[in-house]
Amino acid sequence: MEALYTSLVDEIAATVERRVIERLQQLPVGQDRRMSAQEAADYIGIVRNTLYVLCKEKQIPHITIGAKGSKKPTLIFQQSTLDEWLRQQEVESVAKGGTNLEY
Repeated sequence: MEALYTSLVDEIAATVERRVIERLQQLPVGQDRRMSAQEAADYIGIVRNTLYVLCKEKQIPHITIGAKGSKKPTLIFQQSTLDEWLRQQEVESVAKGGTNLEY
């Protein structure tokens, strides 16, 4: 009986995960506009310094404007690209089984 219960729970969890991923991938992308680093950070709900770290580690899509080797380049973000990046982060989070946050 325990094996049957475990099997059913696993099957339901796999089905729910598949459906969530499918729905996340079908969400429409928002309007395209260009944003500064501060606007992009506010848009995705993080502080600007975290955004800079993500850019430096090449984990978030962005455009760098400025002379090669410049110490203060300008970072530009496109809303549609950020929307797609956020969607991908959601999909990966669901596929990995969530996060290991402790509350």
